[in-house]
Amino acid sequence: MLNLEELYNMNRLDVTPYSLQRYFYRLKVSKVPLWQNKTFCEIMDFLSSKVLPKYEDYLHKAGLESESRPEPQECFLLSDIFNDSADE
Repeated sequence: MLNLEELYNMNRLDVTPYSLQRYFYRLKVSKVPLWQNKTFCEIMDFLSSKVLPKYEDYLHKAGLESESRPEPQECFLLSDIFNDSADE
């Protein structure tokens, strides 16, 4: 389960954990097809591979990038790391 309190404290964001939860839900509902049938890992993989690049491209074109992020050295999908079957 996603710990929004930990995410809030780790990134020192200016939004509340409740606001993060609401934004994540709206993003999931509006951008992920058939999100009801997907696991959390599948939703995060979809958002990071399909939706995030579009937002980054939009920010780049609009000149609104606040700071450049370093490129990750290795990239893994959550589904590669975690097993979705909780019954085992």
